[in-house]
Amino acid sequence: AYLQGMLSMGDRRVSGVLAAMLQEPDWRKAAKQAVVEPDSYMMRHREFSERLPWDFIDNGLDRTALWER
Repeated sequence: AYLQGMLSMGDRRVSGVLAAMLQEPDWRKAAKQAVVEPDSYMMRHREFSERLPWDFIDNGLDRTALWER
């Protein structure tokens, strides 16, 4: 589940983890090889104004309503 979260919250740098996983199936080791820190995507505080990877999707809901949930 943690890997799925990192992939959904990550940016293009996360693709390096996927590429490294072709040789190293342990995603944690692959992240180290790709110099990607998973916690930087999963655990850090986000500001309301920060763009999120899915912001381009129009789901019909107001961003404020989603933030409050």
